Amino acid sequence: MKLLIHHHTSAYVDENGIWLQSFIGSWVSELSKYFSEIGLLTNVTSTKIETQDYLVSKSNVVVHKYNNYNCKSRRKLNKNIIITCRKLSFKYDILIIRGITPKQKIVFDNCRVNTKAFLLVGSIVDSKPVLKVNKRRIIEWFLYWVRIYQLKKIAKSSKIYANSKAAVDELLNLLNIKASVIPTNTISNTDFIPFKQKKINSPIRLLFCGRVREDKGIEDLIRALSLVLGQGYFVNLEIVGDCSKSYKDKLRILIENLGLSSNVNFNGFVRFGEKLFDFYQASDIYVLPSWHEGFPHSIWEAAANCIPVITTSVGGIPSILGRKHVLFCRVKSSKDIADCIIQTIEDPVATCARLESLHSLAQNYSSERCAEKMYNTVSGIDI
Repeated sequence: MKLLIHHHTSAYVDENGIWLQSFIGSWVSELSKYFSEIGLLTNVTSTKIETQDYLVSKSNVVVHKYNNYNCKSRRKLNKNIIITCRKLSFKYDILIIRGITPKQKIVFDNCRVNTKAFLLVGSIVDSKPVLKVNKRRIIEWFLYWVRIYQLKKIAKSSKIYANSKAAVDELLNLLNIKASVIPTNTISNTDFIPFKQKKINSPIRLLFCGRVREDKGIEDLIRALSLVLGQGYFVNLEIVGDCSKSYKDKLRILIENLGLSSNVNFNGFVRFGEKLFDFYQASDIYVLPSWHEGFPHSIWEAAANCIPVITTSVGGIPSILGRKHVLFCRVKSSKDIADCIIQTIEDPVATCARLESLHSLAQNYSSERCAEKMYNTVSGIDI
């Protein structure tokens, strides 16, 4: 059985294989164990970019490029997609669109395979842009509703899945689309370290890992750090992830104004794998105070590396995790984040119990189990 996957992230191809972002690459690598061939219908970059950090070297994974490096016309690009999709129609058995993507409808309409499926990753509610009176925001708002309309059309003639129960509920309640849960993950069984109790010593090391931007709650976390320091704890914060220069400049001003210059370190993007896991294992508490999420892979990364987690109860997080796994803090509340950090430090018995439950649960969501679930479901195997 042959599977064609469309997703809007790009790929880079060299003599070693295919470089993808880790959240796609690990998923594709596991799926390649079940399908005789996997085709990736995507953009291909002419040079490797930093976030293409996962190498897929499987001989049964191939890239089908639909973009032309010199093509700047949307009409020509769409024509290339149509031609590519129609050429592939009789080569593959199943199409999965991992979306929402800008080209989802044109790919769906022109890939004439036997089985079509759409995997929603994230929350359609939380990804809804705020309408503001400026050109960029108006365009974002308009495109969001175009793609929601397209999804409703796609749902009429395909199988619909989502990677969390919360997203499944959103689809049903808001769009009257019935869907099933198929989780996704980057963490393999081999990435898990044996469970061990985390002993928190001074200085206390906090970790944030993800895209560094306002809606990840990073400013709330920095203010919380100041509050914890004010309570007499010696705490440092390691920030791992991409950050634009303009936003980093804004954060540095906040950090300097709070007198935290020696307590906060920016580490930039760190490639998925051992180097990234070293950051987790060197830290005491993982904090993700996002304003909205689908289900963040970084929580599973923390769990695999035995780091207690503080996060907000948003998106798909509370549909999988409960208070026996993590501490929940309120959205946009620096005080609540600070209180959770102090509670994690001061109650090691409860912290250990939560971490052990989280570590155990995470193994049920390994990339191997997620890929097996995907294969069995789209193949029609009764599980």
